[in-house]
Amino acid sequence: MGARLHSCSPLSRQYACHHRRRLYLQAIEVEQKMNAVEPEPIHGDSVVVGSVAYPVKQVGRIVTGQDPRDFSAGEMVRALRRLGFTCKPRPASPEPTALL
Repeated sequence: MGARLHSCSPLSRQYACHHRRRLYLQAIEVEQKMNAVEPEPIHGDSVVVGSVAYPVKQVGRIVTGQDPRDFSAGEMVRALRRLGFTCKPRPASPEPTALL
């Protein structure tokens, strides 16, 4: 597939509904805004932007400028997948170990 992690045109736009509002996103805009951002620890769904994995809520907050409580991780995953980004589900929780 090559070095690019998404196959869409940089000019294509996708939207996610945020409390009955549409937010238009461009793949190139997501890449530019996340370029120099340090990823937060991943506890839920994540998205790969460039070669870095970020929590989808962090990407949503930075790209949209909205409070992460205003949108769901699922909304961001759907929008980012439509743009061609690779999204990964929440990491599996480790099996509990017995205390000896």
